[in-house]
Amino acid sequence: MDEEKEFIAELLHTGAFLIREGGRIADWFGLSQQQFAVLRAIAAQAGEMPLTQKQLRLELMYEKSNISKAVSRLVSVGYVRLEPSMRDGRSKLLRITEQGAEVARRGMEAFDAWTDAWLEGVPPGKLRQSASLMRALRERVPDIER
Repeated sequence: MDEEKEFIAELLHTGAFLIREGGRIADWFGLSQQQFAVLRAIAAQAGEMPLTQKQLRLELMYEKSNISKAVSRLVSVGYVRLEPSMRDGRSKLLRITEQGAEVARRGMEAFDAWTDAWLEGVPPGKLRQSASLMRALRERVPDIER
């Protein structure tokens, strides 16, 4: 296997592992891994300009229907509320509720503890280099809907 294919295979295996482990943590709160990722992204915007579903889709690189389903679930359990956009009457802004912020905080505490244990002993320079490479690769992903 050439280096490029081996690299992509490693990304796929690692991605599957992260989705599985993230799903286990999200399950503690009755959410799927994707729903928790959406909640976390909305929570990260608390106090700033709220996100639209389109912005979330572009940030998380999820399919439009998956974002819609995740947002619907988060609204139904009271973690997120929808507000009309003053700029575009068709768009809804996503705001985290107090309950949603608490779930996001507790979930991230659990995820951070798991991450710390998993990455213990990995040199910080390697982590920075890997993160930089992942960002560069992500920026190369074409978005055919833009």
